[in-house]
Amino acid sequence: GAVDPRERFTCAAHDYARHRPTYPGPLLERVLAEARVGPGDPVADVGCGTGILTRLLAARGLDVVGIDPNEA
Repeated sequence: GAVDPRERFTCAAHDYARHRPTYPGPLLERVLAEARVGPGDPVADVGCGTGILTRLLAARGLDVVGIDPNEA
């Protein structure tokens, strides 16, 4: 049967958060410049997983919401 997307990565979330590296600052700055977003702008991190990008965007002052079907 089909895998429930709300549970698909539950068993891997802890290891993913522990071992997944962050994204390079210069790459993130380039993406934000290309998207023309900056501090105070609203953004959605759809499929945010463990929230790595969500936290990086928030640290840069964006009004970010992380959205993921899997709570873990």
